[in-house]
Amino acid sequence: MAKGLKREVNFGWLWKTTTPPKKQLILGIVLTLANTGVGLLIPLFIKDIVEGLKGGFSFIDLVPALLLVVLQIALGTISMYLLSYVGLSVVRNLREKTWSKLLQLPMPFYKKNKAGEVSSRVINDTSVVSELLSSDIAEFIAGVLQAVGSAIFLFVLDVPLTLVLLGSLPLIFLIVIPVSRIIAKISKEYQDKMSEFSGYVTGLVGVVHLVKTSNTEKDEAEKGKDYVNSLFSFGLKRAKIESLLSPLMSTFIYGVVILIVGYGAYRVSQGAITSGELIAYLLYLFEIVTPFEVIARFMGELQETKGSMFRLYEILDEDSESKIFKGKKKPKSCEVLAFKDVQFNYGSKKVLKKISFEAKAGTMTALVGPSGVGKTTLFSLMERFYAPQKGGIYLDGENASRFDLGLWRRMFSYVSQESPIIAGSVRDNLLYGVDKDVSDDELIEAAKLANAHDFIMKLPDDYDTVLDEKGGNLSGGQRQRLAIARAFLRDCKILLLDEVTANLDGDSETMIQESLESLIKDKIVFVIAHRISTIRNADQIVVLNDGKVAGIGTHNELLSNNDYYRRLVHQQFAQHMLEEPENLDWLDDFAADIDQVMEGFHTDIMTALTSLEQIRSGPLTRIQTRRIFISDDN
Repeated sequence: MAKGLKREVNFGWLWKTTTPPKKQLILGIVLTLANTGVGLLIPLFIKDIVEGLKGGFSFIDLVPALLLVVLQIALGTISMYLLSYVGLSVVRNLREKTWSKLLQLPMPFYKKNKAGEVSSRVINDTSVVSELLSSDIAEFIAGVLQAVGSAIFLFVLDVPLTLVLLGSLPLIFLIVIPVSRIIAKISKEYQDKMSEFSGYVTGLVGVVHLVKTSNTEKDEAEKGKDYVNSLFSFGLKRAKIESLLSPLMSTFIYGVVILIVGYGAYRVSQGAITSGELIAYLLYLFEIVTPFEVIARFMGELQETKGSMFRLYEILDEDSESKIFKGKKKPKSCEVLAFKDVQFNYGSKKVLKKISFEAKAGTMTALVGPSGVGKTTLFSLMERFYAPQKGGIYLDGENASRFDLGLWRRMFSYVSQESPIIAGSVRDNLLYGVDKDVSDDELIEAAKLANAHDFIMKLPDDYDTVLDEKGGNLSGGQRQRLAIARAFLRDCKILLLDEVTANLDGDSETMIQESLESLIKDKIVFVIAHRISTIRNADQIVVLNDGKVAGIGTHNELLSNNDYYRRLVHQQFAQHMLEEPENLDWLDDFAADIDQVMEGFHTDIMTALTSLEQIRSGPLTRIQTRRIFISDDN
């Protein structure tokens, strides 16, 4: 995903990326040093107690050591909290940066990455990093300081014994490092597979209705089992290695302890050290062996976490939209939006080929053509989700690439056929993206213009009703009316309408079209629609075919002079006849220009239309249907 990993993903990168709180970190380290120092004094007191046993024993002799233990607990508690605070702050900053970066990434990123995989990185990968940084790193820092301090005291007590100890401890890393690298590799594969599984689950939940209506629950259950079994296999691989590592570490540590005890006893018998010094030495030995175990475990967990850090780095290393679209100018006017020889490809697939047209303020431009011809792609280019490979988009004669991206998008309001709903109330959805204060009266007026007020008032808490996920408690038409009302409230200079009346009944469509006419007086409006009634009154219609402009004009002009547009109208007319032979309401769409529509139309259709009773009595015959779709006119 990333362009090229030029720096190693380690704590240095994490530090620069997340800027942890330095005061808490410094104070935590200072208190950890103090805690270590106090802990290192305790064996010396015990040494003195043991060596003073010949002169008698008193519990009072234990008081200094007990006080040191209490002080160590207090210092350890505070230092661990501070270091954990630092670790959690790093994770918080990392999550904020990752989330913020995701919102700034260009649309191609989301085209090549599944939603579930992306969310897995924000949630799962940061959680893995959190486990390491929230507590493990605090234990690691304390362990390192404790090991260094203990080593110093060990040298003070007995140099030969310490050299034997320090000579054997590095052997731990000969075991830990190679094993940790294997664990890191397995962990990254596990996390990648987990992201795939998250993407699969997220995608499937979004189309669960399709799953149930297609009766494919068993098939999807088997696919899910494959993912689960794969995760199980990766988990077993890691468990095998970790189950081998733990006994090896324990055996090695016990071996070191036995070696030191044996050699220490020999040194006592030779008079080189006292028995009290040996006991103090053994206590320091545990003070150094235990941290080494913590350090070894931390290194293993660090290798596991590197996979997650690498995946987060891939996101943070992506270029944000601000780096791709570098314009800084502020749009001063919005009179003419023009496409000039625009070419655009999705990968190797050519979608748009030298597209040229312009739209003026106060006019409506309809984009028509078959599915997949690039109509929605034109909208995406207008909003600068993508940049043309060749040619350009111009606003009042100036290339769109020169304008600030945020200011540019504030000029656009987009209403799609899907009309997505955000989590929250009806009011939240209506005001989403509206960057001005809106009174209740203005809110209600916008809802009325979109023919949404009546159904909103029937909801349990009207405008404060909390909507289900993805607007599950609303119909498609209701969601679309909310989106249209939001467009009214945003009152942007350029309005993009993508099949906005597709889910509406005739009455609602008529009301909204009347409202749109008042809305577009000073705006540049683009409409994608298939219904003739939606585009007939457009100031201009841009006909697209095979990625090119096949004609530009009004409905009547194109119907008279453009064979391809006339063919599209014929196809829609025929489709209505086939799908709604008993309901003739659709004829209203063609009533104004029925003579032009029928010009050149197939003789079988002419015959069928002259006898409306024949249409009402039943569907067209298969022979007639076949003739419609194989005729030259279609």
